[in-house]
Amino acid sequence: MLLACVILALKLGAIPISLTDLVLNLGRSSLGGATSFPLNTASLFLNCAMPRILLGVLVGASLSVSGASFQALLRNPLADPFVLGVSSGAALGSLLALAIAPELR
Repeated sequence: MLLACVILALKLGAIPISLTDLVLNLGRSSLGGATSFPLNTASLFLNCAMPRILLGVLVGASLSVSGASFQALLRNPLADPFVLGVSSGAALGSLLALAIAPELR
């Protein structure tokens, strides 16, 4: 399902491309071969869209691991970040970051 969602996210991007061309060219580039995309299209897919999609996958995986660890630590299937004060600490950290370096917003 994850691979299908990644391919669908690439398909629904700014540049219209057929699904078969996308899958074939991703397979070629993952095996080290040359793609048949124009240079700007390949650059957009591999340097702009793919890192965003992979970052979304990484964030989702880390959130699921943290939720599962909270549930295992507290032995409660309904445990959430508010129980241990993690949400309050995250809010404090974001406010401190905004106060210390407001130009990085």
